[in-house]
Amino acid sequence: MDDRTIPQLTNTSHHHSLSIRSDNIDLANVFKTWIETQHEYDTFIPKLANTFRTYRNYELKSSIIMLLTHLEKIAFTNNKSKKEKYDFPIIFYDRTNTKETLEKLLETSSETIGTKLSALRGELAHIGQGKANILSTLPPLRLVGISICLDIIIATHIFTEMGISEAVIYEFQNHELEWPRLILESST
Repeated sequence: MDDRTIPQLTNTSHHHSLSIRSDNIDLANVFKTWIETQHEYDTFIPKLANTFRTYRNYELKSSIIMLLTHLEKIAFTNNKSKKEKYDFPIIFYDRTNTKETLEKLLETSSETIGTKLSALRGELAHIGQGKANILSTLPPLRLVGISICLDIIIATHIFTEMGISEAVIYEFQNHELEWPRLILESST
């Protein structure tokens, strides 16, 4: 935590339009669970604090690699095979068509979303070495949408562990999917 964390948390503000608020969750339980598990999400915590928005190209690309690593961890902790490392978390934690939005952003066809994400990760992590040519076909805004969809899935995993209700998670996902949906509309 930095010097701004406590003042931000204790500041009186009105966020009635937010989907996760102190009046619709068990804040004591969420806080207790968060204290016990926060070390597992060190690389994701800044995204929660920044409301999921990263737009610099290099940050966006490295963020997607880290987000995919989180999906791998989720699959691993649920004893899923290496082949399911991306598909399982997306399918399991999707409440509002995040998977379908992600498929449209990635322009998947017959391949699974996991296969496409694996190829994208390889291309991002191994610059100039990958066989796939996904980055040259995806407009930069679509990468933003992909990142947001991955954020939603990982946040949903965390919120589920914190005991946040399905209704609140549904509202959260629906709200956060507005940007990726707008990105899709603007690119068609």
